[in-house]
Amino acid sequence: MRRFASVLLMVVMLLALVPLFHPWAGAAPSEPMSVQHRDWGTGGEFDVQLNLGGKYDWRVYVRLVGANVSGQWSVEKSSWRGWTVFTPLSWNRGPYASFGFLYSGHLKNATFVLVVNNEVWAVWPKGAPVPPLSPGNGTNPSPSPVTGSWVNVTNPDNSTSLYVAYKVASDNGSVLTVDIRLANLNRNYTWDGYCFDLRNISFETNGRVLSVEYADGESPKYHINGSRVTLDLTWRSVFPLNTSVTVVVRIAKSGSDPVPHNFRINYLRGPVVYPNIGSLPASWKPGNFTLSDLIGNPSEYYSPNFTPELNGVIVYHLPSRTQIIIGLANITYPLNLAHGARMWVPNKYFAMGLALAYAWFRINPNYLMALAAKENWGTAVTKDPSFKGFNVTINGQTYHWPVLIDHPDGIFQIESENFIQLTKYYPDLFPTNASHNAYLQVSLNPKNPAWIRSPITAAISLTMERELLYAAVGEKYNEFLREAKDPWAETEILDYGYNRGMGSVAALKVFSSNWEKAVNAPVLWKALNMEGFGGHVPTVVNITATMDMETKDVYDANITWSDIVYFFNIVRTSFFREEAINQEQWDEIMENVHRAYELLSQHWGGDHISYRYDFLTILRVAMKFWPKPLIPRPTGDDWYYQASNYSP
Repeated sequence: MRRFASVLLMVVMLLALVPLFHPWAGAAPSEPMSVQHRDWGTGGEFDVQLNLGGKYDWRVYVRLVGANVSGQWSVEKSSWRGWTVFTPLSWNRGPYASFGFLYSGHLKNATFVLVVNNEVWAVWPKGAPVPPLSPGNGTNPSPSPVTGSWVNVTNPDNSTSLYVAYKVASDNGSVLTVDIRLANLNRNYTWDGYCFDLRNISFETNGRVLSVEYADGESPKYHINGSRVTLDLTWRSVFPLNTSVTVVVRIAKSGSDPVPHNFRINYLRGPVVYPNIGSLPASWKPGNFTLSDLIGNPSEYYSPNFTPELNGVIVYHLPSRTQIIIGLANITYPLNLAHGARMWVPNKYFAMGLALAYAWFRINPNYLMALAAKENWGTAVTKDPSFKGFNVTINGQTYHWPVLIDHPDGIFQIESENFIQLTKYYPDLFPTNASHNAYLQVSLNPKNPAWIRSPITAAISLTMERELLYAAVGEKYNEFLREAKDPWAETEILDYGYNRGMGSVAALKVFSSNWEKAVNAPVLWKALNMEGFGGHVPTVVNITATMDMETKDVYDANITWSDIVYFFNIVRTSFFREEAINQEQWDEIMENVHRAYELLSQHWGGDHISYRYDFLTILRVAMKFWPKPLIPRPTGDDWYYQASNYSP
């Protein structure tokens, strides 16, 4: 996507602001599994974080006493000898993996066992009994199928995964004919189940594959590596609502297990990492919670002091686990040809949008501020007399705000084609009536909904860029982030893509022919000539770093209950498909948000809360009720053809 650009002098990048720390540095912790539990009385939630140090087909065995699993995300679910077995979706194999599930009932106790390479790596709680293990347990045990009977590979009740099943259609003693069915069983809209894009599906067999064909004619692509057979359905790899494909495989019987087994479903999504940025205290549960369930450590929660951390697009290092930190720094180098500028938040509704972009997509609010400043002066003011615009008074001083306030692409300069692309890739995150100008074109009226919508839309655009790179190069993306000499490498790549388009990123061949040059470059944008239009990349990186280091002037605002109601009404109607959350569910969300507001506002006299100190907590309460997974996979025909052909 190519943003509008002005002819600007290139800015010299000052990366020596302070020592930089690589977001992926450091040894893996000694504990590979952490489990967080929230008991709601008649049900609850478990969230599991795995730090594996590599990419594995891990399994987590879970035994609940007094309760049953009622839904899960980011994993497949099966059962084995009284244990529930969770196995990863293709993009969630590591080195960092996470999943969660809901349960119903009155839980008495629970046991979690992490198994990697058929070895027990961790048990929660420590000392709990573990299940007897043998190769393959819990992944896809290969039962002896009855000819003509379908065997489920995935759970048909899991609406967020492609349904896969097989049956032995015939067996003449020497040759098996096996039907493999792949289907989107959802007939109506379902969060993260509206469409499935498949990179490939594979299985193992000890027999010799004679042919692979579609039941209705023609053949998919396939290749064989030892005992593993991988199918590429090409144009039939996209599964919208209520669609299915049946593949017929003829196998000459040999060995101990010719029937297909150990299936692997590989969606068109890479092992994307969304770092953990904190959560509500473990004691929190819906309904009758107290202030201590919202604030674990009051002295830390309300502390104005924090240790600044350098972050780029993504927040890997938390300056605070509970606060929104936006540094209103003075910019001492040229911004859009101005000599000197100051960062500025136009209104609190825009700030609330920045906060949700952070809580939901892990996008650094300081980066989004820097981006809007560079794109259209959206978040910066200047005293440079050569610039005109609206006059803004800050601490008794007058500044010029040279923003093009009525530009249809807004302060983030997201063009119509890019916006339409996002609505196609993310059918869960946009209602069917979403329109470009209504989301991006701001005005002087702070109640213009675009002030809330535009930073969240920009965050989704950046998220799409990361997902595209992960889908194209897989684990190599994480490897690059770990090994790159330039700690700003990811930010520079994504910002260059935002400014010049992802086709320009592909042309750099960072993850292929230019790997060595890119990974060893101390300043990536210089090494690959990727400064962008008007020095876009170094300017945005420098502003972000300056804001990250600002500790004295941090944005805050009073947030009233009417502000919160207005904000969430905009979010509900702008960033969820119409069917994603029904009215009863929304009422429950707002009841819990209101209770949180009432408790938090007591600290400030009862008529407002603090944006800086409290608003992230409010968002976390609301997001506990949002559909899971919080960040759905990009999908659809356009995504399939874009991601499957993208080669950076």
